[in-house]
Amino acid sequence: MIRAAATQAVVPSTASDGDLEGRILKAVYVGDHMEYRIALDEPRLELFAIGSDVANPLQQGAQVTVSFDPTRLILMPANCASPKARRPSLNKNPLNRFK
Repeated sequence: MIRAAATQAVVPSTASDGDLEGRILKAVYVGDHMEYRIALDEPRLELFAIGSDVANPLQQGAQVTVSFDPTRLILMPANCASPKARRPSLNKNPLNRFK
């Protein structure tokens, strides 16, 4: 089971050569890139993706296929702790661990 994928690994396209089918729920222009929220048909879940083609953005409501860039994909088993849970607390001084 995929627990998380790096946003740069998620590749939405209007071509029919992707691995999964879905549609664009939200498309936002953010200066030098696009941010997309995608609803997949099967499995039923939402993905967040970043696209670099701001000249030809995917439109909200567009049917897309989604594939994953294997050079950027990081898979974690479902029973793995969240990376967020492993981050050090920002309230603690990281230098204290050396005392």
